[in-house]
Amino acid sequence: MGMNWLPSSWRNWGATPGELTAARPGDRAVRDPNYTTTLAITLAAPPENVWPWLVQIGYRRGGLYSYDWLDRLFGFLDRPSTDRILPEFQHLKAGDIIPIGRGARWPVIAVEPRHVLVMGGKENGVEWSWAFSLEPVAPHHTRLISRNRVRIPDTIGSRLFMLLLEPAAFLMSRRMLLGIKQRVECRRRTVRATKEEREEPLPGDEIIATPLASLTHATTIQGAREEVWPWLAQMGAGRAGWYSYDRFDNGALPSAERIYPALQQIAPGTVFPALPGATDGFVLIKHEPMRWLVLGWPDRAGRQMVTWAFILREAGPHTTRLITRATGSEAYRFRGLPPWLGLPLVRLVHFVMQRKQLLGIANRVERLGGARANFKRAS
Repeated sequence: MGMNWLPSSWRNWGATPGELTAARPGDRAVRDPNYTTTLAITLAAPPENVWPWLVQIGYRRGGLYSYDWLDRLFGFLDRPSTDRILPEFQHLKAGDIIPIGRGARWPVIAVEPRHVLVMGGKENGVEWSWAFSLEPVAPHHTRLISRNRVRIPDTIGSRLFMLLLEPAAFLMSRRMLLGIKQRVECRRRTVRATKEEREEPLPGDEIIATPLASLTHATTIQGAREEVWPWLAQMGAGRAGWYSYDRFDNGALPSAERIYPALQQIAPGTVFPALPGATDGFVLIKHEPMRWLVLGWPDRAGRQMVTWAFILREAGPHTTRLITRATGSEAYRFRGLPPWLGLPLVRLVHFVMQRKQLLGIANRVERLGGARANFKRAS
């Protein structure tokens, strides 16, 4: 007898009739299951952009992208699921073990990069497999299909166990697929830097030897470094704008929605005006094209009171991590206020403006990239 208690619309959430009946990778690992589910979702991204999120799942890896508070409560995770691709966990092969919590684990039984990940095992009379398949269905669209197959002894205890487990498994698995979708499509947009990003040395750190404070933020953008860089190179009031709250930092003029070739040639000493019509502002201290630039705000003696670094890092196929760090010297005074009062205000104002700027850049890069992709498909 079967162990499925939920309605078929739950057990087969999102799956098409063809996906339900088709043989899938991992099916042979459990030949006569008495519990099966097939869940599916469409992602607005090609398989190569989805795969890095799948391959890094696990405890002290990328997480499970589900209800983190529940996964942490029951010990399956010890930290929130990541919002970025982790290069150190991108190499997975059959025979590897994915840890889940401090003791549980998922053995990997099959890997086809950018296409299939199958986990499974046998313990205490229970056979199980969990397969993820990535199937392209249109240009820049992928079906992510999850199939569970389990063979569990048919006992009263097993039936009671499955009666409790099945609703929780459905809710967590469904949320996992939605969590991956949010991340792949960059809908889960945050500007929170990771602990590693906050603590690691970045270009420009050496300029202010004894900083009063340092503020680091970051976001993930669907676009290569070469697509993000032009938006950074043309920043500045009276140039392309700051992509933030234009009423406050761009004289109410809208920041640019396109790339200006005339503003792409920058060199140390280039001024990025803080306000329209100003001849002073942030000055380019140094840069490495397509990778990073460091701006500074010098005092009358030429010493940097503030540095502002923008770093671009590859975070996966056609994906970039944009990291910013603003550092103030001990001589910096916000509106002439003492540090005990000015510093909290700086943190608040900077976060609000920096968040808007990072999201503004990300949206522009992705809109332009989408327009280019549509043009290519139409051609």
